[in-house]
Amino acid sequence: GTSAASPVWAALMALADASRGCAGGQVGMALPALYRAAGSDYAGAFNDVRSGNNDFTGTNSGQFAATPGYDMASGLGSPNAATLIPALCASALRLIPIAPQRAARRSMIAPLRVRFSDVPHLGAALRARGLPPGLRLAQATGLIHGTPRRAGLYHVTLTASDRDGARAWERFTWTIGNPTRLFGVSVTGLSVGHPTLAFTVAAGRRSPALQRLTITVPSGLRVYSTRSIVIRSAGRPAPFSASLARGRLTLNLRRAQPRIQVVLGPRSVGPGAGPLAGQLTVTAIGSGGSMSTLRAGIQRR
Repeated sequence: GTSAASPVWAALMALADASRGCAGGQVGMALPALYRAAGSDYAGAFNDVRSGNNDFTGTNSGQFAATPGYDMASGLGSPNAATLIPALCASALRLIPIAPQRAARRSMIAPLRVRFSDVPHLGAALRARGLPPGLRLAQATGLIHGTPRRAGLYHVTLTASDRDGARAWERFTWTIGNPTRLFGVSVTGLSVGHPTLAFTVAAGRRSPALQRLTITVPSGLRVYSTRSIVIRSAGRPAPFSASLARGRLTLNLRRAQPRIQVVLGPRSVGPGAGPLAGQLTVTAIGSGGSMSTLRAGIQRR
């Protein structure tokens, strides 16, 4: 049995409490690591208890006497802090902290991996509470993925537990903002064979700023170069780089912007094989990696 009055046990609890920074924040989480250390290097982590008696009340006929290498109350010797604290930190289960996350409603988030450290090959079961609706944690991979369905501020709690009974938890916030929008899509000059395509993309309130766009034009237009492209934000030029592959134009902003106007001039866009039909498709990727696929009809002017 374990006696709360045991001075050795009290010292072990204090030691476990001292290691809480690497053991997940609670003394109870450090205890499996404590016994792992005892099992792997007892002589280095503990001192023999050779004398004394833990019969604090004096009513148990000395049943809890200490003997060399053993303390009746705790089953362990007195702790060697210099060796034991590093062992507790190395063996304790803990979740790696996750920074606050941000995504737009109806966007596909970049998969977020939940990472933990534990005794090698022991493994841990993961749980997540408070995720935004539409997101889920895959147990097999430890990845959070999906498409958030509702805007708001969500407080997510992650927990991990292993076969030794160790537990750890971690909390972070996830902000889901309003959807990213595509509007003001127009084309001019198509009748004279020198079209100019213009449109605006805006991140929703509390959503990540825009970092990259991939553009696919409808039939009746074609993108054939990366020249004569202009991007503006708040009325000023926004530096970017451009690439073109298989008719898809990719624009990478050097600095994320909440709202941009894109103009593809006649040296980048030309007439297609047939009449103008269909919609403009823009894939907008926010600074956090969330991806929104946007479509809008084109007005001829």
